[in-house]
Formats: sequence, C-alpha cells, structure tokens
Amino acid sequence: MTSRDDSEERARRRSLRSILDDKEMRVELQRRAAESELGGLWDVDTGTLASLLENPEPEEAFKSRPLSEAIVRAIARPVLMVENDRVTLPTRSDVMSRRVRKYREAFEPALPSVGRVELVGHPALEWVGTGWMIEEGVVVTNRHVASEFARRDATGMGYVFIRNQGGAEVLPRIDFREEYRSVVAAEFRIEKVLYIAPHSESAPDVAFLRVVAEPGLRLPPPIEPVESVARNLRQRRFMAVVGYPARDSRSDSRLVDRIFGDIYDVKRFSPGEVMTVDHDAWFFEHDATTLGGNSGSVILDMQTGKALGLHYAGAHRKANYAVRIDTVLEMLRAAKGRTWVGGAPLHTQLQEKTRPAASYVAPGYDERFLGPRVPLPKPAKTALREDLLKVGEGADPWRLDYTHFSVRMSSSRRLPMVTAVNIDGSSRRKLSRKGQVWFFDSRIDRRQQIGKEFYGPTSFDRGHMVRREDPVWGEPDEAARANEDTFHYTNAAPQMPGLNQREWLELEDYVLDNADALDLKVCVFTGPVFAAGDPVIQDVQVPLRFWKVAALVTADTGELNCAAYLLTQEDMLAEAFHYGRFKTYQVPLADVEALTGIGFGKALRDADNFALRQQDESVPTWSPGIQIYRPEDVRFPRRRSG
Repeated sequence: MTSRDDSEERARRRSLRSILDDKEMRVELQRRAAESELGGLWDVDTGTLASLLENPEPEEAFKSRPLSEAIVRAIARPVLMVENDRVTLPTRSDVMSRRVRKYREAFEPALPSVGRVELVGHPALEWVGTGWMIEEGVVVTNRHVASEFARRDATGMGYVFIRNQGGAEVLPRIDFREEYRSVVAAEFRIEKVLYIAPHSESAPDVAFLRVVAEPGLRLPPPIEPVESVARNLRQRRFMAVVGYPARDSRSDSRLVDRIFGDIYDVKRFSPGEVMTVDHDAWFFEHDATTLGGNSGSVILDMQTGKALGLHYAGAHRKANYAVRIDTVLEMLRAAKGRTWVGGAPLHTQLQEKTRPAASYVAPGYDERFLGPRVPLPKPAKTALREDLLKVGEGADPWRLDYTHFSVRMSSSRRLPMVTAVNIDGSSRRKLSRKGQVWFFDSRIDRRQQIGKEFYGPTSFDRGHMVRREDPVWGEPDEAARANEDTFHYTNAAPQMPGLNQREWLELEDYVLDNADALDLKVCVFTGPVFAAGDPVIQDVQVPLRFWKVAALVTADTGELNCAAYLLTQEDMLAEAFHYGRFKTYQVPLADVEALTGIGFGKALRDADNFALRQQDESVPTWSPGIQIYRPEDVRFPRRRSG
C-alpha cells in the first residue's frame, strides 16, 4: 500500500469510527445490518459488517476489509431537502430523524437567510455558490466564489464586477429560495463587493458582499453567531451545512446520485458533526456531506440554530473545512473599518526601520561572477540616464550595493529601475523571512523611497525585484545579511497580490536545478517596464509590466547563455477586465531593450539563443514571444552546436 493509500485508509477509519462511536447510530446500523437492510450499500457482506458493528474497536477488521467512507456517509450523513423553509425528515435513519425533529425549532428560523449566488451575463456560469446574511445588508461567502465575478479596481482599494466578452458587466444577485419544487423566488441585487480576502494559505477563504432590497421587499435577517466559540465549537457537536450542492464531476456519480437522489442546485440541509477543533487555528473540520456549490454555506449549530462557521472546502474521504465564526466576524469588522485582519489598521502593521549608512559595506553585484564580464545594465536612452538617481561618488555613482546584488533607482518613479544579483546555487542557504521588517536606505533621501504611506492604504504587495532567496548564499552571517538586504524599499515595486505566481518564481529555480550551469552560478537582472500610460495610484505611477533576464555559463561549452522574460499585471489592473491573470512570456533580449530603454551590452545580446518567431520590427506591446505556463516551457539555455 502506498503512503497515499495508507493516508486515505486512515481517514476512512477515522470517519467510520466517528460514526460508530455514536451509540444511537451504532444501534441503528446494527439492526439494519442484521435485517440485511444495508445490502448493496457496502463494500463487504452484511455478516462482516455486523461483526464490525459489534466490535467496539474495529481497527483490526479495517486492516483487512476497508469500507468505503463515502458510502458510510450515505447512510449516516444524509442530505435533506429544504421546502418552504422547513427541513424534510430523513426516511432511512430513525436516529437522524429524531435529531432533526428535536432541534428543528432552533435551526429552521435560519434557513431563509441562506441563498444561492447567481450571475446575470456570465458567459459560462448561471450561479457560483452559496452566501448567507451575516449582518444587516451584508452577505458572506467564499473568496473563490466572489472571485468569479469581481476583481480589484485600478486604485487597488475597491472592487469592480468583471465584464463578459461583449463588454457588459456581469451582475451578481442572491436568491434566498431556490428550493426543491418551488417556483417562488426571493432575489436581491448584490450592489458591491466589500472585501475579498487575499489569495494566500494564511488568509481565510472569505468575502463580504453588500446586498440591497428593492422597494417593498425586505431582506431576511442575519444569522446569529454562537455566543461562545470555545464552548460551542467542540468535537462531536451536532451541526449542519445549509447550502446549494451542485452535481460534481470530481465525485463518483453513482454514489453521489444515491446520496443526493439525483437532485442538485437547490437548498439542502446536511447534518453531521464537528470532527476536530484547534482553537489556535482559524478553521475546523466537519463530516457533513457537501459538493461543489456548497462553497460559502453556513455551518449551523443544530442545538441553537446559530452560526458556527463558513464552509469553504473539502478533502475527499478525509474531512470538510470551515472558517470559524469568530474569525469571520473579525474579518467583517476589519473590512468595514478599512483595516486588516486582526482589527489593527494595515499601515500600523508595516514595520519599517532605517540602518546607518556605515552598515552598507558589501561590494554588491560582481560583473566577473560568471568568468566573462557581464556588466550591470544601465539606461541606453538619454531620458532614462537623466532619470537615474545619483547615490554616491566614484566610477559608477548610480548604483546602490547590497550583499550579492545592486540596484539602480529611478528618480522620478522612486522605484528600482534595474536590479542585478549573483546567485551561487552550490552554496545557497534556506532562511526564513519570519520577523523581517522593511528598511529605508539611509544613503538616499527618504522622499526617494516609497513606504507604508502607499503600501498601507492600498492592496499592493511590496514585490521583491531581487527575489529574497537569490542572494542568500555563502557563510551563515553573509547569507543572513543578504536575506535582510532584500527587504529594502529600494528593492520593491508595487505588485498585485499573487503576481509572484509559481511559474514566475520558479524560473530561477528551474535554471539552477536543470540548466547545465558552470558551478551553478547565475546572474539575474530584474526591473519594471516604465511606460507613460502606467496608472497613477495614491501618487505612485504603478508599472504594469516587469522584465527578467537570466545569464549563465554552460559547463560543456564554457559559453555565456541568457534568456529574457516579460511578465504583465495589466490585465489585473484593468478596471473591469474579465478573466485577467498574470502572464509570463519568454522573449528576445532585444525586445526587452527596446521596451525598457535599458542596455544589456553586446555580450548578453550575443548570448541570447531564443528561437525567434517571424515578427515585425515594431516595439512589442502585448503577447510577445512564447507564453510560459510552467518551468518546463522555458527555453534556457539552447545548446550551441560545434
């Protein structure tokens, strides 16, 4: 058995044990197994099943005859209809029927406050998930639900609805009915997006929407949260998911149809139990049955009818996951107060420091690092040369030197124009970024650097130009200083959250790990494309595109090779662009020079082995070169023959 199979088997055991530990449910399953009522629903014969049910510790039996966890849930975790704001009682489980009947007066008043998020004008989707009233006029759902119809606007401080291919806005709404056999609608317009959490593993999958009622109509009331999460959110607590499960092609259709009765897209009530709770975490696990479409569902405490959390994901045969209600409420307060999660204003969380000028002693980028001389790029156009910020004296007074990298600054943009870093892959070190603060460089005027006055109130990330990991090599003290040096505002440019996506971040790793580089040494140059049409946000002209050039010497030929890339975030900053994403392209180095006005020198131009496509001689403005979807798409280096 593989480790993955073993993990899934342990999950099956844990899930079944959770059900068999329920004494009432256990007795009912024993009776039904003895009467052969479970035949055809299990992976084992009824006699074996009866034996398992009689064994209070069925661990050993599991090792020889595993059961299908999904089928167990078909019996012990039903999915019930909601009709006229009432839950239909289960017919195949007396235990579950008694529980629903016992608590229905507590939880049924919350059912009218759960709705289906629908889209008008979307080219592919009629509806995208579930939402529910958490406050007067506010619906909560998942980030991945809201992201189907909304994007950050050009200011980075608000949201706009996407546009379809015909240029019309996609308009979201929420229908609080959509029940089985009901033709009655309760539709309300979603007026605006209040907040969408960042796409990050550490950011809970939450979004808040402003919903408005038409004249003469009244919104359903908010669902109350449980008073004490510590007391009510605990293992084995009876709970239920209320939402709109849709047919899910990722699941076994035969089993799913048996559970759901081949009825989808309507309001359903899925009872279950809380599985595990870590009170230091923002999420918890539950075992109610869900499908795609349940995203954004409310988790109701069956005994009180109040909200325990927000359902957001599930792992097949393992667990479903929900954001704790106290975390949801904290995020709501933050969104309403224009503050970050945690309740404190975002700008106060951006820690900034200044080091003394005497602490900057590193020689910076080494032009002879690869053997052949590879100069630090510099502006080739007069206007750009005049825009270079003078930072010192000597032969090259326009470079700021740090540990293993150097930066040229733009005076007008207050952003790095060019960065250059030496990477020694043979002596790289893994250091954490935890606890790092951002620094102003005391060698230049504070007014020439963009800090929290911009990054605080906007949604932009401080995007590293020299990637944090790149200069972190050498002796421990040397690597630690390089790690800290990358956290300078002189090494940052505004980037939309998620810009450093996998294919962009992995370019250098791919070069180091796969290219036949001499001693695993690489020089990487990075910077923004300064264009006249870049948008001005909070007094900062934000670049829409970035470039990267990597150079190395191949071991078999001893020759210099380089590859150039362009990345764009302009789709994501377009005020109402639909289906925008970050795009990475491999391009000829000459195109980067033409687009940026930066000169890389004859040595690198001659080393560029990019297979040119037939194209005209105009300066590329969109979709140049070959789009990079994964590291294997990179053509670097292209071996020379003979």
